[in-house]
Amino acid sequence: MHQEITDSLVDAQSSAEERPRTEAEGRLSELQKKRLLVLHLLGQEEMFQEITDSLVDAQSSAEKWPGTEAEGRLSDLQKKRLLALHLHGQEEMLNQEITDLLPGDEEGVALQAIEFWSSICRKEIRYKGSMPGDSDTHSRRLIQKALPSLVPMLLKTLFKQDEDQDKKDDILNLAAAGGTCLGLVAKTVGDAVIPLVKPFVLENISKPDWRYLEAAKHAYGSYLEGVTVEKLSEIDDLDLEYLLTAMRDQNRHVKITAARTLSRIFQLDPPPATVISPKHHNIIMAVLPEIVKDSPGVLTPMIGVLRISMKKLWVTDDDETERFDRAKEALICLQVIFQKLGSTDETADSTIKAAAAEIMQVLLNIFDIKSPTVHEKAKLSTVREKAFLAVGAIAYAIGPAFEEYTKRFLRYLVAGFKDQRVCSVCLGVFGDICRALDYKVLPFSHGIMPRLVKLLSSVDVSVKPPVFSCFGDLALAIGSESERLVPYVVPLMEEAAKIVDEEMVEYGNQLKQSIFEAYSGLLQGCRSSKAEIMEPHVPHLLKFIEAVVKDAKRDESVLKAAVVVLGDLADALGPNVKKFEKQVAFGREFLGECLKSEDKQLKETATWTLRMMDPVRVFSKCG
Repeated sequence: MHQEITDSLVDAQSSAEERPRTEAEGRLSELQKKRLLVLHLLGQEEMFQEITDSLVDAQSSAEKWPGTEAEGRLSDLQKKRLLALHLHGQEEMLNQEITDLLPGDEEGVALQAIEFWSSICRKEIRYKGSMPGDSDTHSRRLIQKALPSLVPMLLKTLFKQDEDQDKKDDILNLAAAGGTCLGLVAKTVGDAVIPLVKPFVLENISKPDWRYLEAAKHAYGSYLEGVTVEKLSEIDDLDLEYLLTAMRDQNRHVKITAARTLSRIFQLDPPPATVISPKHHNIIMAVLPEIVKDSPGVLTPMIGVLRISMKKLWVTDDDETERFDRAKEALICLQVIFQKLGSTDETADSTIKAAAAEIMQVLLNIFDIKSPTVHEKAKLSTVREKAFLAVGAIAYAIGPAFEEYTKRFLRYLVAGFKDQRVCSVCLGVFGDICRALDYKVLPFSHGIMPRLVKLLSSVDVSVKPPVFSCFGDLALAIGSESERLVPYVVPLMEEAAKIVDEEMVEYGNQLKQSIFEAYSGLLQGCRSSKAEIMEPHVPHLLKFIEAVVKDAKRDESVLKAAVVVLGDLADALGPNVKKFEKQVAFGREFLGECLKSEDKQLKETATWTLRMMDPVRVFSKCG
């Protein structure tokens, strides 16, 4: 029977080769015929359906590397695959065919072979998951039998990296394909992969050539995919020190792989005691500040490391002062990483959201800490400040998803308003939350607004600018609902605009800029349908703008804010701005001056403001 099926396959292949095979569709059609023949003759419907599906996957992958010579070899490879799987029970022949199916030197053929073995791994993993304890019956442990030959060949592919592979995420290469397949093999056979991979890691991890080091780290990270917690708990100091050293490596590939490997180790539940020992924890804390400027590929996996490290901080017997110092460093890193990933890397989104819950809980625990001594209170205050900034960074990074944590966090934020040491930071964080939640911040704002208003009567005048900025952020977030803010907020802004202190020029500029930001938020919030509610306040606003632009001590940031609010005013009022044509006459010279500025941003803002005004021809003679 075996020979009959084999002859049938050869006949089918010979027949196919007599016809032109210039299109992928034709080749796949022949493959489908062979699959049907195998299913019919063998009667092993379920197994061979899955196996031949793997061949289709592999063939589709091979279409990326067309070529006459490779094409013929790939067709031959397909025959061998079917024959090897059919002769599954005959060990000698099977082992020989497995050897023939290993990745070779030609990239197209090697990639297809790797895809084939990856597909088989996925089938075995899926079946093992659905039928615990019975994986041997269906899949016949093909990967287990191929292990001694397959793993060494996959390890060889790890040396074949591209110099710029990090810029070609959508292009498969041998190193990436081999590493992925090795990870699947590890998931399939578990601890059995360790004796085959560990010597390779130890042999290459200390070599100076980055390709060897990268290959060793990649192999190490890949076999962690399936290794049991019991085995990982045996990780020794030497392994970890190599990884931590690699985090400082000049080669980006090496750093990315080391970061991913560390992340995998830390995400084990529980992490091995060796990993979270005080010695290694301190090294990790020392490495983190050095990598915050790295690429998302390095930073994203480090979120998991930070998450576990921060949890570890509060369950040690370390000196309280040292603990606060390390917590401060970790929080600074967390803030920078979340800000950077939130603004540049969409692929990190799921990682950030997954880590946010645990990290937020750690941060809330920090806010609950009580310190008895004056010295410790000072240290704790600094840590809390960094924790608030970290919360703001998380809100920025996960956006509307932060709503889940807002209710629990607000009581700590309100308490922070009362603490002079962190009040300004807390006000900035509330602005971050407004931008993150947008209109969803409205229910939470009812309890915050009275406290913001109360802060304006504080003896600490430094809180006034961030409070007014908060008004602007809130108005922008809640849109048309900001009309309810106008009766309470605008009179406070008008009163603050009268403050003139020749000895506090810097503070005066900060205050003016924040008032403009508040006006801009209110004008944009009321723009759609409630703009008329702002009209009674326009004369005062225009006088304030005129006074500011004529002030020789104004700085560039104040000037830009004045230009923006003038444009927002015209945009919100539309044709009704004609009512104030005489009062905005000063703007002709003012905007003309801005258009001549060397500051590109100022020129662009002035141009936009003129465009807002042009439809009503208020500045038709400008410029």
